[in-house]
Amino acid sequence: MVGNHIQTISLLGRAAKLRDQQVEVDSLKGYSKQEISELKEQMQNSYEDQLKRATEMVESRLEQRLAEEQTARLKAEEAAQLAQGKSNDEICKLRKDLESAQRETAELREEYENSWCAIL
Repeated sequence: MVGNHIQTISLLGRAAKLRDQQVEVDSLKGYSKQEISELKEQMQNSYEDQLKRATEMVESRLEQRLAEEQTARLKAEEAAQLAQGKSNDEICKLRKDLESAQRETAELREEYENSWCAIL
């Protein structure tokens, strides 16, 4: 990733250099207008090509990063759903255990009360 970043900076640097060279060409003496025009056109084409490559490289990296982040988000969502399912199952089990314990307590209380009355 660092290599791509350096390559992008290099391309942008070369594009800036071409732009500066174009300013120099404008000030050339001793060349015909046609020669200057051809040089300017060549430099403009080179500048546009380098800028296009840099743009494509950045777009490609951004698309790759977006895809990676989407994949990571989907994995996180799946993990969250799995954890939620386990949590729901545990809550259901605990409710059943609580209901069972409450029934058992009520039954024992009733037995105790009935046995107490029988002794008296």
